[in-house]
Amino acid sequence: MRDITQPTDFGYLDGYANGPDFDCPRLAVQAFGDVAEQPCLSHVAYLYRRFGPPFQGSDDHKEIATWLLTTGIPGLYFEVSCKASALKFCFRVAYTRELAATILDSVALGGYHFELVACFRELLRPVFVRDIPINLLGRCSDATMARNRSVEPSRYAGYGCSRAALEALIADDAKGDTHD
Repeated sequence: MRDITQPTDFGYLDGYANGPDFDCPRLAVQAFGDVAEQPCLSHVAYLYRRFGPPFQGSDDHKEIATWLLTTGIPGLYFEVSCKASALKFCFRVAYTRELAATILDSVALGGYHFELVACFRELLRPVFVRDIPINLLGRCSDATMARNRSVEPSRYAGYGCSRAALEALIADDAKGDTHD
C-alpha cells in the first residue's frame, strides 16, 4: 500500500464509490469497532508519517487532507480523508474505467470487499514517531505492537523539506529510483 504521488500513477479514475456496493462505513466499523463511530483527527499524524504529505486534492469544506492509496488490485484505490466527522466516514473507494466494468460482477465484488478489508487492517500497522508507535487509531499499546508488524515511515515525512527537494524526491520515485 502506497500513496499515489502523481496523477499519471493511475491514469483515469472512473468514479468513487460508497454505498451498497462498497459500504466503507460498515467495513470501517467491522475493522475498527466502536472507535469508528468517533471523530478521530489524530489519524492525520499517522497518514502523514506513513505516506508523506497528501498529494490529492480534497474538499476544502469538509476535509483537511486526502490520501489516495493503492490496493492489491490494479485499478482499485482506497481513499482516506481527514475530517471532523466519525472515522467511518473518512473512507471511499476509487477505481479506473477498466475496473468499472467489473463493479457489478458479484464474484469480482466479493474479491474487492476482501481487498478493502485488508486495506483497513493494513492501516492498523504501526509506524514510529521517534520511539512511539502509532497507527490510524492513535498511540499503540504493546499488545497492538505484538499483533501488527511496524512499517517504515515515508521518506517524505518527518523532516523539513523545501518544495523543490520534495519534488526532486517525487521525480526520483517516478523514475524508480527509491534510494532504498
